[in-house]
Amino acid sequence: MKSRIPSITITYDDMSKCEHIDRFKKITTATQNPLLQTICMAVDCTVGKSGEYLTSILTASEVSKLPDGKSIMVCSPTGSGKTRAMRYIAFAEKEKVPVVILTNRKGCWTQIAKDILAQDGINDFPPELIDRISFPKNISVMTYQKFAGICSCYENKPVLLILDECHCFAEDAVFSSYSQKILRFLHRNLDVTRRIYMTATPDAVLSAIWKLECRSDAKLYPFNSNNPDLALLGVPDSTETRINHVYLMQPNWDYITFQTYNPRDKETLIQYLNKQKEQHRKAIVFINNKEAGAALSSEFEKGYGS
Repeated sequence: MKSRIPSITITYDDMSKCEHIDRFKKITTATQNPLLQTICMAVDCTVGKSGEYLTSILTASEVSKLPDGKSIMVCSPTGSGKTRAMRYIAFAEKEKVPVVILTNRKGCWTQIAKDILAQDGINDFPPELIDRISFPKNISVMTYQKFAGICSCYENKPVLLILDECHCFAEDAVFSSYSQKILRFLHRNLDVTRRIYMTATPDAVLSAIWKLECRSDAKLYPFNSNNPDLALLGVPDSTETRINHVYLMQPNWDYITFQTYNPRDKETLIQYLNKQKEQHRKAIVFINNKEAGAALSSEFEKGYGS
């Protein structure tokens, strides 16, 4: 189930009061981030319901329509199926252009790599050998750091870049030499590449993405969500950005159950943890004392736990 909010060149001359209020309500309901609200007012926006996977709104066929030089921004919480979407997109596009999936952590790289290899029928291999296994033709998965060293190989070539959690673009990362190399590569190749930005934490990267994708010096002002009549004043025109579409997945925390426990009753807590383990469920225990946490961990391992 998805709700598509079509793009509109937003001026009072060609947009009725009713249309303006309707779009205003849909976007402010979909996200509380004022900068993201501004972008969504300027370009196409599709919203997925909480509890659904990203693939319910972002499909390979949608990506295939993305023109060269344009980008997509995906704001989707943890557990909403970003890795699955990357896999479907990569296998659909690899026959046309090279697909490069970039991620900022080795753990994320391993997760994505396993998913890509499983789609290609490679499931049974020693984890320590994953670095040596070749990916399907025209699909590459690498960290931003590695890409910074070889990005010249993709210079002036049509490439689909899937940029997962691109925090290296954030303003507080400018001291990093590899992030500067990647940003310079993107600036030089904006017209020949297609880009998909994926993030579960848009607050950290929105300004950087806007600065990179903006065609002019148009500023991105926070959306005035308190007053529909003033909301359009800071919204740029869709022609001022290369961002073609924004996909939003609303968060869903229904799968999390919160419990409290008595710190003095460790046996009951450990029994609860063992039960979760038997049911193949994960549990996180928050303890605000390092010594108490270490003692509980030791007792779990030696005493009640296994």
